[in-house]
Amino acid sequence: MRRLALLAALTAASPALAQQEIVPPPGAVAYKAAEKDFDQVRYATIERGQLAGPTVEGPRRWTVYQGPRQGSGSFSVFRHLQSQAAQAGYTTVYTCTRTCSHDLFYKALGGLLGEEAGAIARAGSGSIEDRNYLVARRERADGTDWLRIATIGSTLPVAFVDQTFARR
Repeated sequence: MRRLALLAALTAASPALAQQEIVPPPGAVAYKAAEKDFDQVRYATIERGQLAGPTVEGPRRWTVYQGPRQGSGSFSVFRHLQSQAAQAGYTTVYTCTRTCSHDLFYKALGGLLGEEAGAIARAGSGSIEDRNYLVARRERADGTDWLRIATIGSTLPVAFVDQTFARR
């Protein structure tokens, strides 16, 4: 019992451990990841064709996953990650599946000007079909955690999982 309490306390206190709550599907591999003690991210939503959504500051971790290489498109990877987010206590704020327009999808990810965008592009097969996007939040006693998930690729799925954690 004490071990479970300790694990719960560590998970609540550590962004790195909290990130592990969102588990990629079997066969997917982490292609690139980064962690920052403090960052600013816009968790963009799209309302009436315009970008909206909060700009959040706090500890951040993002990971680009590649795959699985066979048997899954990005939509099935997206649904898996969406399920993982719900199990981790996140509530969906905005989602766009398969019908995400190319322009709005990339505008929503517009904060990715460097390392993240390059990792997403290099991890993929070149296909930008099958675009899926989600923004979610999780309320905690000490603040709000934010999550966004983006997947692309009809032949080699690429998933971007980006979390900003409440200041602990």
